[in-house]
Amino acid sequence: LVVYINEQGSLFFNGIPVTKDNLIPTVKRAMGNESKKVPVFVKGDKKVIYDEVMKVVNQLREVGGIEYVALATKKT
Repeated sequence: LVVYINEQGSLFFNGIPVTKDNLIPTVKRAMGNESKKVPVFVKGDKKVIYDEVMKVVNQLREVGGIEYVALATKKT
């Protein structure tokens, strides 16, 4: 599962646009009734303010069933 924040601050979940308000319900729906915990990766455009990325990470940490939230990085 991947959350991406583009340069304008728009959110995408697995490539599909989502709003900040429906991010968590969308993640929960995608996880379904999985009994095993799953990781979620957060990717942010390099122009996104770090605080915005951390707000998303903190939101995701509140969701039950997530094994861990990790920041995805791009090799430069």
